[in-house]
Amino acid sequence: MLITVLFTFGGCMFDDSGSVTDGPAYIGSLKVYGIVTTENGQPLEGVHITTENGLGQVIGVYSDAMGVFSFASVRTKDSRFVIEADKEGYFHKSYASTSAGKDAKVRLALNTKNTTNITADAPSEVAVADKARVLFKPNSFVQENGTPYSGEVTVAYTYANPDNPAFGLLMQGGDLRGLDASRQTQRLISYGAMGVELTGSNGQTLQLAPGQTATLEMEVPESMLANAPAQIPLWYFDEQNNIWVEEGSATLQGNKYVGEVSHFTWWNCDDPVSIKSFVIGTVVDCNGSPMPGVVVSVGPLLVTTNADGSYISNVASGLEFNVLVDPIFNFGLESSNTIYVASAPEEGVMTLEPLVMNCPAFLSGNLNLCSDYSAYLVMNSNTYWPDYIAIPNNFSRIIPGGTELQIVIQIQSAMVVQRYNFTIPALAEGSTYTLPAIELGCPVTIQGTVVDCSQQPTASQINAVWEGGSYYYSTTYGDYSFSVPSNLPVSITATRHLSSLITESETITVLPVPEGENLHIAPNIELSCPATVSGTVSSCSGTPLTVIMHVITNDFIYNLQVVGGAFSIQVPGNEPVTLKASAFADGDYYNGEITLTPPANQITNASFQLCNLLAYVDCPIAGVQLITDNAVISFGSLTNYVLSQQITVPLATASPTLNLPQTFNLPTGYTNLKLQDGPIYCTLILPGAFETGTYNIASYSNVALNSPIGMMLVNNNTISAIITEGTVTINNVGPDNISGSFSGVPGNIISNSQFPSVTFLPDANFSGTFCFPY
Repeated sequence: MLITVLFTFGGCMFDDSGSVTDGPAYIGSLKVYGIVTTENGQPLEGVHITTENGLGQVIGVYSDAMGVFSFASVRTKDSRFVIEADKEGYFHKSYASTSAGKDAKVRLALNTKNTTNITADAPSEVAVADKARVLFKPNSFVQENGTPYSGEVTVAYTYANPDNPAFGLLMQGGDLRGLDASRQTQRLISYGAMGVELTGSNGQTLQLAPGQTATLEMEVPESMLANAPAQIPLWYFDEQNNIWVEEGSATLQGNKYVGEVSHFTWWNCDDPVSIKSFVIGTVVDCNGSPMPGVVVSVGPLLVTTNADGSYISNVASGLEFNVLVDPIFNFGLESSNTIYVASAPEEGVMTLEPLVMNCPAFLSGNLNLCSDYSAYLVMNSNTYWPDYIAIPNNFSRIIPGGTELQIVIQIQSAMVVQRYNFTIPALAEGSTYTLPAIELGCPVTIQGTVVDCSQQPTASQINAVWEGGSYYYSTTYGDYSFSVPSNLPVSITATRHLSSLITESETITVLPVPEGENLHIAPNIELSCPATVSGTVSSCSGTPLTVIMHVITNDFIYNLQVVGGAFSIQVPGNEPVTLKASAFADGDYYNGEITLTPPANQITNASFQLCNLLAYVDCPIAGVQLITDNAVISFGSLTNYVLSQQITVPLATASPTLNLPQTFNLPTGYTNLKLQDGPIYCTLILPGAFETGTYNIASYSNVALNSPIGMMLVNNNTISAIITEGTVTINNVGPDNISGSFSGVPGNIISNSQFPSVTFLPDANFSGTFCFPY
């Protein structure tokens, strides 16, 4: 797993001035680890999580495949810290919590951006949930520069329901702290909240115009209606200072609050109470041993116990609430008692009796790790939210009994992450399962240099892999350094981009470094010196052609779009390279190629002609021709086809530059016509057999990512075009060829969190034709 740390000097996540106590704020730091999920508890990979370290510098990491992350040092103010999280397709999350210990466990849940479209020049109503809605007035939108906006408006929305057990995770801000109209810090009692973002047809940010308002309506939960005030302050979330700010009010009309707002972010209906009321307590197992990493429900808030099993939570003074351990957030484990608090004092700390956990079964182990490492227990299932718990070298932890469990022991240092997977059999009540001993050598440092053919250091990407772990790093000047466990062989690969298209890689193996050898110098990794090949692709009669040219070097195939016949590209020098292409030319279908070994650091002419007749084709344009807002692109080599009842879609990963293909079964009766040439393919989907006619894609059943798909063009696992709203037309299914056309837009599929990053917008216009012999 790669943990990327980013440092940015300047800027703060919260203001250091002021304190909830009667004195100056105390600035400290602590270790923070946690897990990030969807609002339904599914782990989220590739979430960018930021905070401030003990020096006040902004640092960031990405969550791994299990959704976990950690920070060695997080800045606190009066024991309060702030974590922020971002991922495409989800609302920005700000989460604040309090910890009096040296470490803190955090749960983050990201709210999905549900979207709908409205028209700017007409009155509109958006149902944010079955209990909340927004009413927009016509002609009330502006762009960021203040220019009035007309056209389609995309409304992204989410709702946090106080009745939801996960409300404390779904709510923006975490600990519900706010600044009232007098700039006094308050604790908020929420009656419901919503997040709303507005964008225009080109993806630009929109807001309400000066002097314009929109109406918010939020139904009060039945359990809170009896205590709901007739008028309640409205609060918006200040993203810069990570705190709620009072602005305006809402009135109780029947069973819902109704209020006017002048801008959009998160909005919240809250009753403010004293910020100086706290409860503290401990969680122990049935034997009285402290339980670290337990999520405790304190009224609507969720807090987590520290390493000594203790917790602290700001609470609403004067109101009753329950304190308990909910099995949903603790992998099926729960407390045997629930603490009822009739009323907390307006100011001060109330100490509660211990929460005692039931003990279905126990997991124990001896990790025998050196002091450089930290260890975590990771558990996941389809029933409960996943859990991520810090464990010591010698540990005993209660776990669910009566069912088989899949667990992971994750061991990490600043640069080393190792995972060990275990299957725990179903345990009888009160029994213990002891893990086999884990022996992991202390970290050693490996240093090396990447050079070119003249032994000059050169920039590259380093990917090191060893048993149970990996490391990724971009080196600008050729030097690299990373840590690995001792006594393990390491494979180190250096990859360099010669152009946006061509890459080259070299791999070396470092033999196991014995423990005690703190530094090992690896041999140089030598890459080539680049060469340039340029020339013209033309027909046999000498006409320059627009084609997709295959560039084959070091057993890899790359595809270059050649426009007007001319091309120029960098390749590894002194290495064989083959250029080949095929196209519809002079009335038929031809191909051609050239193989050469270009000298390093020189330009070599590589012109070639397409003179080999492949087939007599009765098509006006062979292959696929794609028309976008900016260009006409011909894929003349897309003539090999297969018919299938499946579709392969590249999906996003934690790396912005890496997409992984996933196969989806089509609805019953549907047909996928896939035209393919190496890593380029075009998918055309019909709701039945291929017969002449025009097919409305919007009427299709969902094909993948909760969307219909009529056409998709993929190049090297990157989606170049996709249509979910539009038509596919079959003009001819004849004895020699199939031909037709397509037209439409991508639609909302690109907002799906699994959809890879693309350069086009939901309303991008794609059209084109296809024709191929068979």
